[in-house]
Amino acid sequence: MERVPPPRRDLTRAEVVGRALALVDTGGLAACTVRALAGELGVTPMAIYWHVQGKEGLFAAVLDAVLAEIPTDRLPDDPFEALATGARRYREAFVRHPNAAPLLARFAMPTGEVALGIMAMMLDLLVIAGLDETERMCGYLLLAQFVMGSVLTEHDVELPDGLGGRPVPPADERFEFGLSCVLAGLRARAGGR
Repeated sequence: MERVPPPRRDLTRAEVVGRALALVDTGGLAACTVRALAGELGVTPMAIYWHVQGKEGLFAAVLDAVLAEIPTDRLPDDPFEALATGARRYREAFVRHPNAAPLLARFAMPTGEVALGIMAMMLDLLVIAGLDETERMCGYLLLAQFVMGSVLTEHDVELPDGLGGRPVPPADERFEFGLSCVLAGLRARAGGR
């Protein structure tokens, strides 16, 4: 008897990336291999490559999927308050997907469509805040590096309960303190003209 190949399965990029993020959520980055993903989706590994360029492309798409969960609407009118809200939302996305946090070290400057949209929004807010062109880019990089570094530290670095005999504040408190310092510096820079 002749073997009949299984029916071809149509697969979308969104389905590939969504399942990859689910694998990362449950098992970390090591669990998200092209072979494991293909098995989960019931396709051959080659079918995955129609949608992403190798494992790095897959991880870049997973990072963009996490960033796509960040709401960019309903921001406060004050540009500094809007930046603070955006920074908190960015961190919250990785609180929901802690196993994806190491991707921020792998892709220090994400270049996916969503990441670039977030960057453009932040730069626009810094324009409204009154920073000049160089200050805007430096301010964006400072804020982005603070938020990404905070996320990485929170999820990848085991801090002791105390340093020098003093308790270490919880992650939320450390984040808010750092965010207020960064934004205070940007506000002072914008107001110093």
